[in-house]
Amino acid sequence: MERRILIVEDEKEEAQVLESFLRRKKFTTHLASNIGEALSIIENYKPKIILLDLALGSEYGGDLLGSISNVREHKIVVIAGTKPTLEEILALHRRGVRYFLAKPVIMSSLWAVIGDIE
Repeated sequence: MERRILIVEDEKEEAQVLESFLRRKKFTTHLASNIGEALSIIENYKPKIILLDLALGSEYGGDLLGSISNVREHKIVVIAGTKPTLEEILALHRRGVRYFLAKPVIMSSLWAVIGDIE
């Protein structure tokens, strides 16, 4: 079974680091730098896991969750550059987010989360 992950990250260097790590772990990766690209990839490739940065330039990554029709089919991992507020964490949790990682992402932490998902 193909192991598909979507990385939604507008910082190119950060996205490339995540992608390189995940490819070495035998995942098929797709990159999106904004919500529109992410929605297209979700529709076409149906990734099991979505790594979602909350700060996507002028867009709020959490808004993607409201646009995904079957959000519970995907395992969402939020990556935050700044510490989210309790209200933000609770709102994201209600939308299906169960995992949070801080930037810079520590690969062993990412791997532990992915292991828990799989």
